[in-house]
Amino acid sequence: MLGALVILTLLSCSSVEPNDAPTCFDGIQNGDESAIDCGGSVCGVCKVEATCSDGVLNGNESGIDCGGPDCELCAPTCTDGLLNGDETDIDCGGPDCDVCQCENGVLDGDEEEADCGGSCPEKCPTCDDGIQNGDESRIDCGDVSICGRCSGSICNTDMDCATRCPFIPSSRTGRCE
Repeated sequence: MLGALVILTLLSCSSVEPNDAPTCFDGIQNGDESAIDCGGSVCGVCKVEATCSDGVLNGNESGIDCGGPDCELCAPTCTDGLLNGDETDIDCGGPDCDVCQCENGVLDGDEEEADCGGSCPEKCPTCDDGIQNGDESRIDCGDVSICGRCSGSICNTDMDCATRCPFIPSSRTGRCE
């Protein structure tokens, strides 16, 4: 039994001599190295390289295992913050992404006018909404508005005004009420 204990003791001892300290060029991650022969308090900083197949965003990759100078281009997505692929605006439109709407200056989706109405949070301006909006120069009227001119503006017919155009015979025009 004593012989077996001596053999086990000899087998459990390593062949490393006390003077064989870890080095930064021994091909082994040892000491306080954070990877093989780099990192820690003695060896230099570890070089991080993109492997393009490790499932991790690293090196010069712009996406997980894609992009940058070392890997293949990343496939466009509807969430990458870029206008790419078949998108008609950033991350929307085209056959793969949600419909663009409400903030792109284009009449699309279920909008009633560009960027308003439908499912957009902003309702489209009307000539009777009690709000100065659209092309109105005052509430629900304006000289360039489709709503008609505001009271006091010069007019020729009731169609010129938001309300009506009483004719003033001496001037051959009227003023909107």
